[in-house]
Amino acid sequence: MKALGDDVVELSRYLAAWPSSRIRQWQALCDLDDHLLADIGLTRSEVELGPASHTTCK
Repeated sequence: MKALGDDVVELSRYLAAWPSSRIRQWQALCDLDDHLLADIGLTRSEVELGPASHTTCK
């Protein structure tokens, strides 16, 4: 039940364009180029995997 509650909270943050939404943060990572991702210690393939509950970058 807790997972469902967490999903509802995350969805409401996303719909309200809340900057701390995990979905919005992940989308921002998708928009970064490979050099900027490397600066923060991520690779394009890691970002494209995305959060377990969401689809890959578009």
